[in-house]
Amino acid sequence: MHYRLSMHATLPGMFSVSFSPDEKLIGSSNADGGVYIYDLPSNSLKTSVCAHDSDANALAWVGPSSQLLLSGGDDAKLQMIDLRVPEHIVSSFPGHSYGIGHVAVRYDDIYVLTSGKDHVLRLWDIRRMSSAQHSFGSQGGGSRASECVIARCCARAMGNATGCQELSLCQYKGHKNLQTLSRCGFSPASDPRFVFTGSYDGRVIIFDVLTGRTASILRGHTDCVRDVSWHPHRSQVVTASWDGTVRSFSPASLCN
Repeated sequence: MHYRLSMHATLPGMFSVSFSPDEKLIGSSNADGGVYIYDLPSNSLKTSVCAHDSDANALAWVGPSSQLLLSGGDDAKLQMIDLRVPEHIVSSFPGHSYGIGHVAVRYDDIYVLTSGKDHVLRLWDIRRMSSAQHSFGSQGGGSRASECVIARCCARAMGNATGCQELSLCQYKGHKNLQTLSRCGFSPASDPRFVFTGSYDGRVIIFDVLTGRTASILRGHTDCVRDVSWHPHRSQVVTASWDGTVRSFSPASLCN
C-alpha cells in the first residue's frame, strides 16, 4: 500500500528524503536547490527553503526537536536550517571546494561529517558557525571534556591548514568520488574512534577521527562502493557496490 504525498504540484527531482525525529515531518532535498518540509498529519507542504544555488543533494536532521536540519548541495555549501525562524537559513559552513553529496550527523548531535566532490570528508562541530545569529550549545549527550579533546586533536592534525574561512575540524583524504557520491558515516557510540566512506575504486576506507590518518582499508569489491553501514553494537560493516554485491566485513578486517 502506498499513497502520494501532496508536497508540490511540480516538485523537481528529489535526491534524498528523511523522517524527522518526532516522525511528524518528512524532509526532502531537491534538484532546484530547495529543501521541502512535508507535514504528515495534514498531508501538506509545511514549508520550503531555498537552501542552495544548485542541486540540494543531502539532508540530515539534528537533535530531537525536529526543527533543525543540515543540507549539502552542489554549491559546496553546508547549510543549517532552523524551522523556527522566518529566514530558516541560520548559518553556513565553508570548506569544501566542490559540491557536497552526503551529510551524516553523529549520535551526539554535535559532530557532522560531509562527503564532497573534492574527494574530501570534512568533520564539523555545529557550534562553530560562520554566522553569530544562533548559539546551539551542547545539544547531545557527550561530555564537554570529550568534545574538547576531539577539537584539540583535530586542530593539531590539521596543522596550519585552518584559515579564516575554514571551519571544519579535520579532513580525511584517500577515497575517490567519481560519477556518484559514496555515503559516509561515524562508527557507533560503542566504538566512536572512526569515520568511514566508500570509494569509487571499490575500497572502503576507515579513518581515525582524531588524527585523520587511515586506520583500515577494506577490499573485496570490484566496482564503486556506494553505501556503507556500521552495525550499531558490533564491529561489523556491510557494504553495497556497483558490482552487484553486498559484502560483510568481520572484526578481523576492521580496526584493532
